[in-house]
Amino acid sequence: LTVGASLGIAYGDGSQAPSALALLQAADHAMYGAKAQGKNHVQFEHLHNPDDLSRPRPLPDQNGRG
Repeated sequence: LTVGASLGIAYGDGSQAPSALALLQAADHAMYGAKAQGKNHVQFEHLHNPDDLSRPRPLPDQNGRG
């Protein structure tokens, strides 16, 4: 049995607390970016500003372009 995982991790700089929804959306976006790179990847998403997610961002396609 072999198990693999692609992880998306979101974090802020601590100066402003992003909402739980903003962190979840950023982590989801990062996870799709990790999946686009192939199996067993990790991608980090830094939220500089909680409003970073107020505008739509394209999700990466299967070639990792978003």
